[in-house]
Amino acid sequence: MNKLIVALILCFVFDTAIAQTNAPEPQIFRMVEVMPEFPGGEQALSKYLSESIHYPDTAALLGKEAKVRVRFIIDENGVVGNVTTKEKFGYGFNEEAERVVRNMPRWKPGKNNGETVKVYFVIPINFVLAKDDTNKPEGATSPISK
Repeated sequence: MNKLIVALILCFVFDTAIAQTNAPEPQIFRMVEVMPEFPGGEQALSKYLSESIHYPDTAALLGKEAKVRVRFIIDENGVVGNVTTKEKFGYGFNEEAERVVRNMPRWKPGKNNGETVKVYFVIPINFVLAKDDTNKPEGATSPISK
């Protein structure tokens, strides 16, 4: 009888430990009551992108332009993670857009039902050459489109 009780207790403890280690990942939202916000708002985000993006040299020399949509997650602490791009443009556009987003400062996290939550976020980054000289990299002249 004692062996049976010990076995049942061990099974219960083992099941509880498995349940705790296999806890589901927190939900990642697409829309929440309060969306994440870049520190300083949309204007500050636009300024950050304009100052941080370096136009890829090969793309500039070949006169290439692109609109790269960067998808990432803002976690409960406002940290940017899981940075990806869907379309592959080549010429260094994707890598540069991802680099700049990965290096962003912490955002104000999104909230749902009063709790901070993980939120998917997508921003378009436009790589546009200055019209006066296509051989001279000028950076992204219009980083965010409305």
